[in-house]
Amino acid sequence: MAQKHTTPATSKQDVQKNVHTPIKNWGGLIYTLISAVIIISGTYFAIRWAQGDFRVDESSSLLARETGLLHATSNPKGAEVYIDGKLASVTDNTIYLSPGEYDVKISKDGYSSWNKHIIIEKSLVAQTGATLYPYSPNITSITYTGVKNPLASPDGSKILFYTDAASVRTKNGLYVLDTTNLSHSPQQICDDDPDYDLENARFVWSPDSNEILIVTPVKTLLLNANRFVNLQASPDVSFQLAATWPAWESDIAAREQQFANKIPPKALQIIQSNAKNLFLSPDQTKLLYTATASATIPEGLIAALPAPNSQPEVRDIEANRLYVYDSYEDRNYLIGNVEATSSAKYLLTVPEPLSTSHRLAQNTVTPVLCHLQTDDLTHTMKNFTEYYGSATTRDWIWMPDSTHLVAVGDGQINIITYDGTNQTAIYSGPFVDHFLLPAANNTSILTLANFNPGTPDNIYAIELTK
Repeated sequence: MAQKHTTPATSKQDVQKNVHTPIKNWGGLIYTLISAVIIISGTYFAIRWAQGDFRVDESSSLLARETGLLHATSNPKGAEVYIDGKLASVTDNTIYLSPGEYDVKISKDGYSSWNKHIIIEKSLVAQTGATLYPYSPNITSITYTGVKNPLASPDGSKILFYTDAASVRTKNGLYVLDTTNLSHSPQQICDDDPDYDLENARFVWSPDSNEILIVTPVKTLLLNANRFVNLQASPDVSFQLAATWPAWESDIAAREQQFANKIPPKALQIIQSNAKNLFLSPDQTKLLYTATASATIPEGLIAALPAPNSQPEVRDIEANRLYVYDSYEDRNYLIGNVEATSSAKYLLTVPEPLSTSHRLAQNTVTPVLCHLQTDDLTHTMKNFTEYYGSATTRDWIWMPDSTHLVAVGDGQINIITYDGTNQTAIYSGPFVDHFLLPAANNTSILTLANFNPGTPDNIYAIELTK
């Protein structure tokens, strides 16, 4: 017979004991909760601190809210940073400031000072990016046997020149100096041949800076800028020019189109229709131009960027004034007045005239290819050389960093920031003022000089760093 199993009865005391069992580890639970609160609060505070929403007010030793950041950097580093006349830090460093306007000065012994009025906004970072130039720059001779007829390549990385003062006859001829590495000696690309009269020959660079077209009394040559060639053995390319010029123009137009794709079409239309001598910055984000008539560049062509350049801009342009348009921030800056000149350089790929109002309203650009080629060879070569922006100039020309411009004026060499601030005289010693070129490595300015009477001009580097 199967046995019957029964479950023991649970007493009332046992039930009450199970229900009211106390938590023995209250301390551990409280510690966990406090730790979680501390971690969450600390993370939140760290994020807000990094954003500049909090800072320590040194004047009251209290925590202040709603701050912005000033990222103070300079070249060279270790410069003192003054804010509203008070020493605040040294570069490179990030400084927390309450929103507002400040006069910032960055200085270092032996160098020019950098000054700018800067606006600090809540939770945003303002940049200085100051470049300081030595008061007494080093001057280094780059050539020694004389330089005649220097001609810079379109990208500024090379200089073609002729010399006839070498001690060895075979060392006379055409040379190319690589400005990306000035420690290398200029490379001879051909020797001097009396039949070709190289001193009076005409030259023009190809758009890619790799070839040089030379017109001589004997024949027209297209020389490779990177190796030595024998003039007698080189072919005459006169019959190829009908195809060479259009190919070069197409190359130029393709490079321009990269910029045209970045700039607001309305701005490009207005500038092109009311300006001349337009030169793109090396990084193709800015446009240097001389206004020929009064016009207004509309505001709000692109969405506003956070923490833009706080330098006041000028959107109402006037004739015979030099401007820089920054396509990245849609801001236009006045550089200064310029003397009226008959030379005029325009972009090849230009928009349709402003009279086509419906295209202007649609904010579109229709490229129209202009031509540098003419029926006259001399005029064509002149057009290409002027388009490139010859270093034989007194107007402002771009530095390789696309942030500064350099020019000759009042018997000295000056550098200015693209927004018209911090113009600095970097050299006022002897030099030939009709040639000026920033080295492609951005460390020096190249010019012609003659320190000894009776000796030929040579290329010298004015060092921008120490």
